[in-house]
Amino acid sequence: MSANGEIEDLRKEGILLTEYYGLTHPSQPNYIASICGDYFGLNHDGLVKIPSNVSTVVDLFDAKNIEWKGYFEGLPGPGYMGEGSTSSDGKGWDYVRKHK
Repeated sequence: MSANGEIEDLRKEGILLTEYYGLTHPSQPNYIASICGDYFGLNHDGLVKIPSNVSTVVDLFDAKNIEWKGYFEGLPGPGYMGEGSTSSDGKGWDYVRKHK
């Protein structure tokens, strides 16, 4: 089923999802909170590494053998954890982990 179909199913059950709020600014801490349940007081888009003892929604999925996917535009490869990668011509970035 498409995402639009799933959203339509929610609407039919009276779930409208009309208001969305970030916890903080800039955006990276909000992304972290969406998978970790907390933004850990971060207030920047700089490179951060979440400690391995912090459980995420991904850990919950894995524990229950629930299949999941992530889509990351321009990610150099599976599991890439660097701050960014340079473009093939060596001029600038073709992937940056954060954005402003």
